[in-house]
Amino acid sequence: MSDWADRLDHDGWAACLLDGRQNLVWVSREMRQFLDEQDEERLGYGRHFAEALLSDTWGHTIAEESQRALVRDLLPYFADDSSPIDQTIRGAVNVKPPVERRAQPPLLAGDFRYSDDGEPSYLVRYLGVLLREESGTPIGTLIVTDLSAPATLIALLAQGDRAMHERMAELLEPGRHPAAVLFADLPGSGELSRRLPTSVYFELIRTLTAKFDALVGTNQGVVGKHVGDGMTAFFLASQTGGEGSACCAALRTVDELQRVAPAIFTKCLDSTDIDIDGPCRFDVALHWGPNLYVGQLVPESRLDVTALGDEINECARIQETAHGGTTLASKQFVELLHRGCLERCDLDPSALSYQQLAKFDGASDKAIRDAGTVPVTVLPIW
Repeated sequence: MSDWADRLDHDGWAACLLDGRQNLVWVSREMRQFLDEQDEERLGYGRHFAEALLSDTWGHTIAEESQRALVRDLLPYFADDSSPIDQTIRGAVNVKPPVERRAQPPLLAGDFRYSDDGEPSYLVRYLGVLLREESGTPIGTLIVTDLSAPATLIALLAQGDRAMHERMAELLEPGRHPAAVLFADLPGSGELSRRLPTSVYFELIRTLTAKFDALVGTNQGVVGKHVGDGMTAFFLASQTGGEGSACCAALRTVDELQRVAPAIFTKCLDSTDIDIDGPCRFDVALHWGPNLYVGQLVPESRLDVTALGDEINECARIQETAHGGTTLASKQFVELLHRGCLERCDLDPSALSYQQLAKFDGASDKAIRDAGTVPVTVLPIW
């Protein structure tokens, strides 16, 4: 069965294997992460499937009503004369022994509700496949699980950046993280939206947003909230390889975004006779947050990462002060950049000068109030 295990791990299945006596002998990496347990003894290796399934390690993920249903509808297929199922379930769930043994068919299918620490439960499907030798002798059982969701919905998720989704999933539990912060906004978008046909403007924003998200994913970041033509992203030190690497990843994202934006404008506006005044680039802010509180604000309804902290408000105000397709970066951010990253972007930090945000032309009262003392420089890259 080792070949089965290797393939299931390679393909990322949440699965487990039982031997011919229905004892648990293997749990996939994905299932271990799902259970938040790596210790083989606590997972139940060597114990009967019923005993493992009703242990605290597995049982805490299954809603109480589903536990009773599994005992009633699934476990009888795994009982034999030597299996202490009656003793295992006695007192564990509200089902009275004895559990009558049933002959295991080649294929078992069903579902249960997953529950975790009082959060709303959701449906999980399982499939059990009886494994046999070429002679037909049963040698064990493979059990795989997946979310009970329509294939069309799963396809939408699959079309996204899997690595980014995995990084976002790591942030399900909010916590403190040092991270580089990127805010970007399309200058003059209000006027542009009035001049363009709505369908053309929508396609422009959609294309720019898709490109932004793709670049963030390529550079090991996670996207934040997008409001209209405003976009945010976070590059965590823990996910990019350190503080300097996080800042370099954010700078690479901006560099690539600013370079491709004019071509996107040209392509989307090619069907119109509208000329754009000024550069077709974003107003961008780059800042460093040494102690941001990052996580998923509403995890049960959408995959959406939010960061809170003074630096988030400061970055928003820095971006509001940027004009004409410029990129403003805080001194804290620039001084964390690696030398190689600076050289690739043709930046000489010794040639940069900083001034407080309050002294920039056009700094709003809100910007002065929230981030007026933050030292900022214009990055002369584009």
